[in-house]
Amino acid sequence: MILKRHLRKAYTCARGYYLAVSQPTPDAPRVTTRLHGVLKARFRHRIGPRYYSLYRLAAIEPSRWNDYVIDNKDYGDNFRAISAERYRTIINRKSLFSDHCQRHGLPTPELRVIVSPSTASLDGDRSSTRRLVAPSVRRWLELMGDRADDLFIKPDDGAYGDGAFSASRRGNRWHYQGRTTTANDLFYFIRERANEGQMRFIVQSRIQAHDKLRGLMSPTAVGCVRIVTYMRDGQAHLFCAEIKLTAGDGDTDNFGLAANGNMVSAVDMDSGRLSVGYASRSPVWPVIQPVSEHPDTGRRIEGTRLPLWEEVKSLALQAQRSLPEVKTIGWDIAITPEGPLILEGNTTYGLASLQIAHQRGFRREMEQIFQG
Repeated sequence: MILKRHLRKAYTCARGYYLAVSQPTPDAPRVTTRLHGVLKARFRHRIGPRYYSLYRLAAIEPSRWNDYVIDNKDYGDNFRAISAERYRTIINRKSLFSDHCQRHGLPTPELRVIVSPSTASLDGDRSSTRRLVAPSVRRWLELMGDRADDLFIKPDDGAYGDGAFSASRRGNRWHYQGRTTTANDLFYFIRERANEGQMRFIVQSRIQAHDKLRGLMSPTAVGCVRIVTYMRDGQAHLFCAEIKLTAGDGDTDNFGLAANGNMVSAVDMDSGRLSVGYASRSPVWPVIQPVSEHPDTGRRIEGTRLPLWEEVKSLALQAQRSLPEVKTIGWDIAITPEGPLILEGNTTYGLASLQIAHQRGFRREMEQIFQG
């Protein structure tokens, strides 16, 4: 068993180096150049082959490689060290965050229902969202009513879009995850997911992108602005921003490690204008390349100015001021026809997509944020 584990680990490692070297890019067309770069990144800079490919280090001077942050345990520990867990929990639990937004006047999608595992107890739940828990299909139907035709469902404490999916009603039938069922069966489907993971699921009204952004989004998922704020000397500040541009028929805007077809683009903090987009041309390995036009619509990305940009920045700062104990937060804000809405905050936000979007590393800035 131990031998198999070691062999599997060795195979995964070798495969990573093979993919990093075998994927041709315009930045390093020769195999020998790619091999030299990958080995140099690993042994001189402690950057593995996946991040070497993600950050397009073949096109960047080696003297700048150490500017990049690698998302790892040490990096996560820095976030946990500067903010108390009880405050981070308010953000990380989506139902608690919804309650927080209501109390502080922060616009956010309506929370319709909470579905808990069958064995869950409401003892100790003091938040106003307790009234939205549906322990039975009867309560589910009462809370759902006749208002909702499009829903978005996700784990209460999930991340990276894992486990999230949408559901749409047509007539008296619901369509989700390749199924067509009744409202009752949708409840039991969510309950089964909750039981499997022993976690709560929240059900929100699904939002739509602002009209001026629809050419930059797929029709099935709204891409959010990720805007990072931080506290210094008792004041909230803006750091950097990107927008996640959705493509294809996925349900989320998650960029992850560039394996799902979505794109990222840097947002100029002053003007709200977009840079060129970046995406992987391979779902197997991050072969990052610039994208000048949206692949589904042909709309030009670079130079597009986001609508309501001043409102987005103002909302991010207002949200940061509502939680001054959390020293830095990555906000996901959707720009909708009704205005900007905060979908969630991230207390341990990854830097990978931000650094890809901006095509530079943020190590120095993050060290200053961690130092306060």
